[in-house]
Amino acid sequence: MLRVAAFAFCAAVFSGCAERASGVADEVADGDAAPPEPWLDCVASPDLVHVAFGGEADAALTVLRHDGLGPPVEVEVDAWTVHESPGGHLTHDGDFRAAGQRGGLVWAEAWVDGQSVDCRFDVFLEHWHDPAGIWPCASEAVTGSGPPMIYPPDGAVIPEELPPPPLHAAGSGRTVFEIEAAYARVRAVVDAPAWQPDWPLWAAVLGSAADQPVRIRAVDGDLAAGPWIELHPGRFGMQGTLVYWSPETFGLWRLRPGAAEAEPWLGGDAFGDCVGCHAVNLANPERMTMALGDGNGENVVRDLVDDVDVLRGADRPGNFSTLDPTGTRLLRSVGGELLLDDVETGALLAIIGSGGWATHPSWAPDGDQIVYSRCADAPNPLDDVYVEECGLASRTVEGDGFGPEEVLVPAEPGWNHYYPAFSPDSRWIAFNRSDGDAYDDDGASLHLVARGGGPTLELAGANGPGSTKNSWPQWGPVIEEHAWLAFASDRAFGPQPAGTTQIWLSALDLSRAEQQQDPSTPAQHVPGQNPLTGNHTPVWLPRTVPAP
Repeated sequence: MLRVAAFAFCAAVFSGCAERASGVADEVADGDAAPPEPWLDCVASPDLVHVAFGGEADAALTVLRHDGLGPPVEVEVDAWTVHESPGGHLTHDGDFRAAGQRGGLVWAEAWVDGQSVDCRFDVFLEHWHDPAGIWPCASEAVTGSGPPMIYPPDGAVIPEELPPPPLHAAGSGRTVFEIEAAYARVRAVVDAPAWQPDWPLWAAVLGSAADQPVRIRAVDGDLAAGPWIELHPGRFGMQGTLVYWSPETFGLWRLRPGAAEAEPWLGGDAFGDCVGCHAVNLANPERMTMALGDGNGENVVRDLVDDVDVLRGADRPGNFSTLDPTGTRLLRSVGGELLLDDVETGALLAIIGSGGWATHPSWAPDGDQIVYSRCADAPNPLDDVYVEECGLASRTVEGDGFGPEEVLVPAEPGWNHYYPAFSPDSRWIAFNRSDGDAYDDDGASLHLVARGGGPTLELAGANGPGSTKNSWPQWGPVIEEHAWLAFASDRAFGPQPAGTTQIWLSALDLSRAEQQQDPSTPAQHVPGQNPLTGNHTPVWLPRTVPAP
């Protein structure tokens, strides 16, 4: 397509030049007009440069002067300015050497005697991966009903900072994975239905996408091709460290930007107890609140910059807690009530009752509102992990107190609404809904509501089909109308069977939510996790916070 477009562009340019020259010649012949001012034209040879990944390829740029009377004349260029390039070097003589880093448009400007002319051509990146020499050559004739892709999901948005997704196709045996971007094509031949690109190659593909989808399909050993899937590069990026809880290790793990694997951070060795139920206020994520123990343990507030606890050591129980934007106020749930603490002094400032059992508090990043689950029942009065029949309620913040309770999502017989979480811009609240209790429920699904209440939206794209324990949604950054939402799910991915809870990621287009449409995309598994451990409660730390 690019080559056809390039030829069409060149044909249009030269056709226009020919018409202009013909018209000028007629005018001069008739004696009706003086010759026009000379003009410049730039030609790239070739106009479509094919470069192998990691290799080099050359193009020659020539500037021609036209006077409308005779053939164009090549002229010497005084200076070049490169405005856009996928990587490479342009010499003073107009020789361009493309580096095989990514494909894309090259836009250079040539200056001759104070005049300038644009030079534009395309660089197309290619890579043929066949380390075992399974197929000596590639065949373009792929027909028939080939193996469908089973991972990643069609329509997923891929953050550029995450490791490459593993590619899995149905079937078994020899497989060719074809990857196409606007300015790149990769073909990988493997003796298996699975393959994972290395990070430099995957970054080159995403960098060659030019804001267009990346297409992937699988071809079997009989040259039968399966259907294409499309992935969308997430240009706004993940931009932070993901911290999640792993119950098998009794602690928190972190996945830093650019890391291929998650690593343990806080757990039994550091605290002498299990660490979990952690949270930050995304307006001031330099402090994190967390709970110790296996139920109503001590609440701790930790400074992530100085890597020290700023609140610890008193009788301060509670499973679920949240911080205000200043990091100086801690709100925790204990026995169906919300308790407000001064982080600096440790003093108890207020006790907030509710018309029901209050738990799962979340403090808006703008500081003006809290939201929480308001539940009808807690089977164990000392433990709010298994609450049932909850709605969502909110209160305005009034100094070290709160306004009257307002219902955001009414309770429904037989249904449970819980784990509310404010978005970083304080406009939206993500939450869970299920027909069971709040703890790792099989039927848990993800939903969204505006901070002022109103209709709720099921995040069907993120939930996917079936019951997959989509639990505990937590927000990543919101940039304009785009956001990341992380959550835990025990769904299958690739050859990994369902049943092990892992962290998943969905991109949200909040402009669709404004129109009461599902803003979520199909979720992808976050690479770098141990696939054999159950992982829960993802929390984001933006890049501005040093990774703990």
